[in-house]
Amino acid sequence: ANREYHVSRQLGLLASAFAAFCLILVGEDLLQFFEASGNAYATLLLLSAGHVLFVGAGLHSVHLSMSGNLKLTMLLQLCGFAVFLSLLFIFVPSHGALGAAGAFLATNVLLSLTGIWALWRTSKIKVLDPLTALTLIGLSLPIVAIGINPEYRSIGSIVMILVLTAVAVSERNLLLAIFKEIRRQVFSKRA
Repeated sequence: ANREYHVSRQLGLLASAFAAFCLILVGEDLLQFFEASGNAYATLLLLSAGHVLFVGAGLHSVHLSMSGNLKLTMLLQLCGFAVFLSLLFIFVPSHGALGAAGAFLATNVLLSLTGIWALWRTSKIKVLDPLTALTLIGLSLPIVAIGINPEYRSIGSIVMILVLTAVAVSERNLLLAIFKEIRRQVFSKRA
């Protein structure tokens, strides 16, 4: 179970961080295409950072549910929803969509931390070692910083590239095995 959890977490983290990096690069142009205005770019990046954190912490809710901890999963999700609603009532009136994105980010941080704790408590799966924590911070903090101040785009992008490269290099065997399996699946269906 520990291996499967780690594999899905790493793949999700790489994919979501890469998608967030692409949004950093072309997000403003994409939003202009859809005629978005105001603080749409900052909102988009805060939502992306929340997603990177949540996926990078792992799909703990799914794992907890599949391992017979449905009541705990439901309790964590209900508490997270209550926190989210509370934060929406606090931040949306004064900050609009940006406040909603901030509420989403804060709720995902809370759900990730409580989910990591619950997973460790019930299954003894240790998700948040120091390297994983640094990786999550190194990928999400630049996204938030760029969302707050787009002038950080260059340095934030460099930090994300460095962290993504380090993760990809450290997980190269896993990534190669996945690509080989995908290639095998694609070419075996053609035959």
